Amino acid sequence: MRIGVYKRSALEYYLRQWFPKAEAVPYDNFTDQVQALLNGEIYFVMDDELEVVHYLKAHPELTLRLEAIVLPNLQDLIAIAVSPDSPNLLALLNLLIQYRDIPRRMKDMQSLR
Repeated sequence: MRIGVYKRSALEYYLRQWFPKAEAVPYDNFTDQVQALLNGEIYFVMDDELEVVHYLKAHPELTLRLEAIVLPNLQDLIAIAVSPDSPNLLALLNLLIQYRDIPRRMKDMQSLR
């Protein structure tokens, strides 16, 4: 089973852990993964749910040929790295996280699919 994934990414590592019998086929970008999928070179693409949904919304003609499937038991955590030289940015991000309903916003983003 050949599965497309971003080259040298955490997803490539996770794919090898979660699906050890699958062959990870690394690509430089998502567009190349989709093209390989359409050409029958791979069977699946493993990527972040939001990127897949965004791509399919930008290319609605593909929704007749492709389907996004969310693996419910796998969690993709989002992280932000801030330079130590940017304490004001760090303080702002901490305030936004503290006063925003992040889980609700994530559900809103997921409902776009």
